[in-house]
Amino acid sequence: MSWNYRVYRHVDKLADGTEVEYYGIHEAYYGPEDAPVMNPSYTKEIMRAEADSLEDLRWTLENML
Repeated sequence: MSWNYRVYRHVDKLADGTEVEYYGIHEAYYGPEDAPVMNPSYTKEIMRAEADSLEDLRWTLENML
């Protein structure tokens, strides 16, 4: 299994029927390379750039790019 960061488009429908569109970065997970279809599953929550150190934060941001 492998993973990477992906940008996903979201559309939320408000109570008045209007739609709000926004984008978020998620971790996407892929199954084995020999799987017939490589559709990723992804984390429900949008990723936040947090880390215990500046070095770890830099690594996270570089990987998100």
